[in-house]
Amino acid sequence: MSSLNTSCGFLPDENSTWIIFASTWQGVLSFGFCSGSMHVDEYFDPVKYPNAGKNWGNTVKLREGAITFLSNHKIFNPNPSLIRAYNSEISFVQRL
Repeated sequence: MSSLNTSCGFLPDENSTWIIFASTWQGVLSFGFCSGSMHVDEYFDPVKYPNAGKNWGNTVKLREGAITFLSNHKIFNPNPSLIRAYNSEISFVQRL
């Protein structure tokens, strides 16, 4: 739980860069951590995690590419029926 009394709320650091996915709910623009918001300029300790910065940069580029594609093709609601993929073969997870 955050200080905003929601598990989806977040307080971004000052001068940080984010990609925010917002939607309109009951006439109000809303967003939160659970909407897929992404901290773009995340810092990773290069000693502890030598590949994390590069991998995170690639993740950000992929996300930006998807947003650009949707925007360029004027796709504003790519899933209007809210269809979700489900694989029945992975519904059972065995503990080792």
